[in-house]
Amino acid sequence: MLSIILIFSSFPPFSIPFAGILGLSLFFYSLSKIESLKATIAAGASFGFLFSIAAGKGIIFSSVIHYAKTPMFALLFFTASVALPSGILHGLFSALFNILKSESLAFRIMVAPALWILFEYLREIIPGSIPWANMGYMMMPCLPYVQIADFAGIYGVSFIVASCAGLLSGIYSCYNDREQIDYRQITILIAFVLIPLIYGQYRISSFDKKFKSYYDLGSGSEINSICVQGSHSPSDRWRGLEFFGRFSTYKSMTAEMLANSIDASKPSIIVWPESVLNMSSSTSETVFRDISALMGKNSVLISGGIRNGAKGSFNSAYIFPDDGTVLAYDKNILLPYAEKAVSSFKIGSFQGAPDEFIEGKTKPYFKAGNLDLGISICLEDLYPGYVRKSVDLGAKLLINISADDWFGKTGTAEMHLDAARMRAIENRKFMIRCANSGVSAIISATGKLEKQTRLFERSAIQGISVMMDEKSFYSKNGDFILLISAIIIISSFIKIIFSRQ
Repeated sequence: MLSIILIFSSFPPFSIPFAGILGLSLFFYSLSKIESLKATIAAGASFGFLFSIAAGKGIIFSSVIHYAKTPMFALLFFTASVALPSGILHGLFSALFNILKSESLAFRIMVAPALWILFEYLREIIPGSIPWANMGYMMMPCLPYVQIADFAGIYGVSFIVASCAGLLSGIYSCYNDREQIDYRQITILIAFVLIPLIYGQYRISSFDKKFKSYYDLGSGSEINSICVQGSHSPSDRWRGLEFFGRFSTYKSMTAEMLANSIDASKPSIIVWPESVLNMSSSTSETVFRDISALMGKNSVLISGGIRNGAKGSFNSAYIFPDDGTVLAYDKNILLPYAEKAVSSFKIGSFQGAPDEFIEGKTKPYFKAGNLDLGISICLEDLYPGYVRKSVDLGAKLLINISADDWFGKTGTAEMHLDAARMRAIENRKFMIRCANSGVSAIISATGKLEKQTRLFERSAIQGISVMMDEKSFYSKNGDFILLISAIIIISSFIKIIFSRQ
């Protein structure tokens, strides 16, 4: 219970740095002291069940408030789709932890962390699951510490976090068992804390200087960036009769921001959030014409909306360059149970939204005017490999449009923002993130929030983004840490199989 409380306090809305490492270390310590395999699985399953409630409480809120489900239905749905799978995964992790565990230093700093991040990765690839609340994200309040993600990605940060937790659990064991203190563990723990901090501070300083030089020298890579946050409720966005009222709000807010542009000589990019252009096919031509008239020369506007195809509807991002053309990106990774069925089950229809969306096949990279854009919609930015793919295709500026108002003030919107910041750090690219009711932000290549809105306020922000040409080590090499972890675990099993015990 104390482990869950500490881990929960490290995520928004509390965001207490390093509390999560303490929490995870207590979980590892507990597992190391349980001899019975059955009891270990039960402990892990209990941890996973409670962790899912702490991390996914926004789902219960959305089911009851927006989908108008009964609290009993919401609780059963959450248990079946989130809590139970989380319990099974953590129970399986604990079983393997029990089989592989030893008092060796190698187990604490290599084997246990490798096992942990491989199970985090499973949430990314198992159908119906989402890679939400990885342990690396809980270090976002300490921005220098997570800069190493440009080398090893989110799973690399999680690996270091789990290594620190393993070392702490070893220190607890020495103390509680009244054994001689192992100063090696203390020394390595200090190194695992200080080295990422020193590296991160250096990277932040160097990128701040680079950003300033881009701006001062007028390299032509600076983009006047505008986010418009209309803050309409989920039900408002799906009422067709109110479409032109919403559209008028976005147009007037955009026109005001363009009139007060920071630097009219620079190209502009205007970003509207997900589901703004939920229009009928008959009105689309009029809407597209109005948007083209709104934009000036050397500008690009991006907005989320529904795109109707021959076999159904896509959740799409419309891209409007200044040449009058209209491009469309169709969301590739759909939200389980809400945008696509899992094992023929969906949570239910919502207002005028389609019962189910079609999975998009478009690439997440677009050339719009002089801008090289990597596009993602909503939860797609939770998938590091997918955002990295857009950079590999040529993206120099990342765009994410979202709608996090489904989850109220549960901290879920801020957790989603942290994931977007991590993608910016991993790829060393600026990201413009626009959410319907917040949190919208202009995020630098170091994950710093250059400008941001507040939650559930109608507002717009304007700042400077920079198109970054160079690729990070992570952008070039991907999640190599997962391969290394798999090798570590396989080697550990081979060692057990051929051991004399």
